[in-house]
Amino acid sequence: MIKNNRAQIMSIDILFSVVLVILMFFLLFNIVEARTYQTNTDSINQEFEMIGNLAFTRLINNPNINCYAKDSSNSFNIPSCLAINNSELTKENLGIPSNYKCLITPTTSTFNINECTDVLNMASTSHFYEIDFNVSIVTNRSILKRNYVQSYLGLNPSMNTIEQINLKVWQ
Repeated sequence: MIKNNRAQIMSIDILFSVVLVILMFFLLFNIVEARTYQTNTDSINQEFEMIGNLAFTRLINNPNINCYAKDSSNSFNIPSCLAINNSELTKENLGIPSNYKCLITPTTSTFNINECTDVLNMASTSHFYEIDFNVSIVTNRSILKRNYVQSYLGLNPSMNTIEQINLKVWQ
């Protein structure tokens, strides 16, 4: 009988050890899976952040999109100034890949030509980039330098049209 009791105890110990090893394996598997998911999510968010930041930077500081002030001999770019009738407001000029979607929405004005008019469905899109920023909205990209300087000094309020813009980028 003593031999049988020891055999039973050893069998229970081995069974307990096997169950413990299996539980440890599943715990390790769950931890690895959670970290893999977090790494993939971080990678996707980082990609959206890079593309969104590039689009934002190109929107507020791009000679092809922004207004420019000119006088008889020179012209210079005016950052954060957009024209309503700007035909250069394209995904390509914003650096947004063709397989991505975008939405640019001014608070009160509307752009006559705007490639970024996609509709964001929040139910089906979990990752996207969004930023709100202020720009000056004018009718034409070309502004006389004299008018720009007067507007800057506060002498010409008709050009002082600061408006908030919302930019969204998603896939």
